[in-house]
Amino acid sequence: MLPKDRRPGFGRLMEAQAVTMAAIQVLSPLGGGATAMALLTRRVGMSAAAVLSVLTLDQMMGGVAKLIIIGAATLWAPAPTAMRGAGLGLLAIVLGLLATITLAARYGRHGAGEAARGRWRRRALDFASAFASQLAGLRSPARFCAVVALYLARRSMEAAAALCVQQACGVAASGEAALLAVAALSLSTVIPGPPGNLGVYEAAVALAYGLCGVAPGLAVAMALLQHAAFLASAILPGCAALAWRWTRPTAPISS
Repeated sequence: MLPKDRRPGFGRLMEAQAVTMAAIQVLSPLGGGATAMALLTRRVGMSAAAVLSVLTLDQMMGGVAKLIIIGAATLWAPAPTAMRGAGLGLLAIVLGLLATITLAARYGRHGAGEAARGRWRRRALDFASAFASQLAGLRSPARFCAVVALYLARRSMEAAAALCVQQACGVAASGEAALLAVAALSLSTVIPGPPGNLGVYEAAVALAYGLCGVAPGLAVAMALLQHAAFLASAILPGCAALAWRWTRPTAPISS
């Protein structure tokens, strides 16, 4: 999602992403965003405007992927009526955000602060112009589609994990149940919840499996197992990155 001439090394981004994912689970989505801002500006060397643009695109393109998943669930899985209504609400939010930052990407890149009077106003307009100049992902349809495809690929890994959990718990593997579980999770994470989405994650997944005919006790057990696997995959890479940095504070990061 970054312009080609302003991309830091892959290793630096990987380290920042791993620690950010761990912070999101241990702290909260807001704490994870603050962690990403600090890491990407101080360790990676990106500007605040560039980081903010990436985080904005992350939310918007993640929302597009969630809409696709929810739409698929309403077509091929036993999605409840409430999920359809919530999906329409998410659609309105994503379309509004898309329209706003698309206008910013197209018309806000031309040194808006040069003619402004007042130091603070000029700085604010310069920041807005720098933010708009970083929205390269919206100025290339091919790149936009590629990023959304990557988000869908990540969600497909969650569906694969759900299928593995079904097998481990002695339930016949069901693609519809896995799809519905991922769609329920997509909706449950729209509004920031408690650290690690504790309770929210289990409720969403257990509800999805319950709609597919799984007994309530077994559905909760499957939800707990699936959440434990997700937390391990989200937190352990960040812990490994922090341990590496702790033991080798001056080691160069591969680019």
